[in-house]
Amino acid sequence: MKVEIRKVEKAEEEKAVIATRQMTGFVRRAATLLRMEEMMLVGTREDNNYEIPAHLVYYIEKLDLRTLIHTKNAVYDTEERIPEIAKRMDDDFLRCAKNRIVNVRKIRSVKHNGSHRLRATLLNDEVIDMDRNCLRDLKDILGI
Repeated sequence: MKVEIRKVEKAEEEKAVIATRQMTGFVRRAATLLRMEEMMLVGTREDNNYEIPAHLVYYIEKLDLRTLIHTKNAVYDTEERIPEIAKRMDDDFLRCAKNRIVNVRKIRSVKHNGSHRLRATLLNDEVIDMDRNCLRDLKDILGI
């Protein structure tokens, strides 16, 4: 694949153009990486507000009455609801259960866990449950 990069003047809008014959997993991931820099979530931890870049998010879940953003080593509260977050997130994020969104780039492995459930082990060794009906979407995202 040919890659071309050129510097633009300050007044010109920065943009990336991908010309492809087929939408493959590789092309989808490249587009996702280009968009991810702008995607931020706002979370609260120990009474401080933080902007969390999407690429650092492992998963987001609704637990009791709280929506939690999980990163490698920290958990943040957010006021956003799961459906609102799911609409904003890009192709690397999958609604894997009614109350959970996972960053598929942070999944190390996935196993069947009996009766319509999957168990995903994340890169930080945390284990989460996923609905089995999201398996097709997971394969599409990964290009399998």
